Amino acid sequence: FGNGYWVIAGAKNASVPFSLRHMVPLLFVLYLVLGSILSLVSIMPKALFPGTIILYLIVVISSSLSVVRLVRNWKALFATILAFVTLHISYGMGSMAGLFSLISRREDT
Repeated sequence: FGNGYWVIAGAKNASVPFSLRHMVPLLFVLYLVLGSILSLVSIMPKALFPGTIILYLIVVISSSLSVVRLVRNWKALFATILAFVTLHISYGMGSMAGLFSLISRREDT
């Protein structure tokens, strides 16, 4: 959470605040929130949302398999999958909090 927060909140004080890859977890979390809400009221998001989540999980599982194969610890597969998902969501939530903080500071000045 903290890393995502400071990447965005610290952007005000940096000449090159962050690269685009730092925005991916934020966009992912926004997609989860908005996709969930829109899936309740519209057919198109309801059709696309599960497929996107399945694609994300395939990429996470594939990456996790690469990691456990590299370190030769197959018992860590589930923990690695869980760690990737937790990191992505917490980083994205931190980025969202940092964005709200950055916006609220601009409104105060």
